[in-house]
Amino acid sequence: MPSLFLMVLGDDLDPDRVSKAFDLQPTQCWRKGEKQSFVLRNGKTLTFQSANKWGGWKLCFRSLRTETALIRKVEALATVLRKRKARLRGLQEIGYEISLVSLVQETSSIVIPPAVHRLLGELGIHFQIDFL
Repeated sequence: MPSLFLMVLGDDLDPDRVSKAFDLQPTQCWRKGEKQSFVLRNGKTLTFQSANKWGGWKLCFRSLRTETALIRKVEALATVLRKRKARLRGLQEIGYEISLVSLVQETSSIVIPPAVHRLLGELGIHFQIDFL
């Protein structure tokens, strides 16, 4: 089952600024210099001694059943974000990198239609697919 999350990274990232730009609340966020942490499936947070080298903002979506559902979700999300294009550009202009990241198991390929490439390209959003 593919997973999908929207990720924003930046040297001195301000999570509140990203939330306002997207009009969305993150699943997880952190600032440069804060101790690194990880949330387990049971909800418990593990905190490490090492500090974050950059700030981040992450919104996780529910796991999708198929690769086709993944592509539909990416297209729907890009369509919503298109309405906030000026705000996204503002984040990118100050050095924030915006990505959609998918972790995929049990498949060797995914076909991404040109319309999805266009939408993401128009928004300047990276689309990263990691095959596990």
